[in-house]
Amino acid sequence: MVGDFNKARLSTSSLYQYVNFNTRENSQLDLCYSNISDAYKPYKLPPLSTSDHAAVQLVPIYQTRHKFKKNTKISKQIIDDESVDKCKAVFDTTDWSLFISDDMCLTTETITDYINFTLTSNSSCEEFIINPNQRPWITSELKAKIKEKYDNRKCGDQTLRKEKQAEVNKLMSDAKLAYKNKMLAHISSNMKHLAEHQENVWLVETHF
Repeated sequence: MVGDFNKARLSTSSLYQYVNFNTRENSQLDLCYSNISDAYKPYKLPPLSTSDHAAVQLVPIYQTRHKFKKNTKISKQIIDDESVDKCKAVFDTTDWSLFISDDMCLTTETITDYINFTLTSNSSCEEFIINPNQRPWITSELKAKIKEKYDNRKCGDQTLRKEKQAEVNKLMSDAKLAYKNKMLAHISSNMKHLAEHQENVWLVETHF
């Protein structure tokens, strides 16, 4: 049960009141009641829109397992046009007859390992840090702007607060659009490389 209770209070032992800070100037007007005690932790947030009441956020004390997961570091193989050209040069000078055997499974495994080894040897590798709770379109600039907005939320200047929120909204829209365009370009590039690889596979098959 939540709302602006003004000076009213619920006198019942079956409900627990979570808000422990003032929500409007020096008054505690906005309250949140629950029939479960110690289930949430209250946080005071800046007012929404033109409201003069602070927003209240109740965060569950229990957190799912993935939120406790630490950042992980992964490696990604970068295959650019230069890498493709190097691999083509290697494949063009490869004596594919050396890989042929009576065992088709062995032949397939050997050729696949050779191709993977060639790709790894002629391409670069980059390391990325993955945050399990971070959206992929969030940039460092956007994170800094969000932090700046929350750092200024206690100043009480409504005009400054609105300006910071507008800046965050614009950066968020730009970041989402940039990520969308990046994914579309990545898909288009993958389709191009797939067509080239299919052509290379056909050329390999002609050697047999």
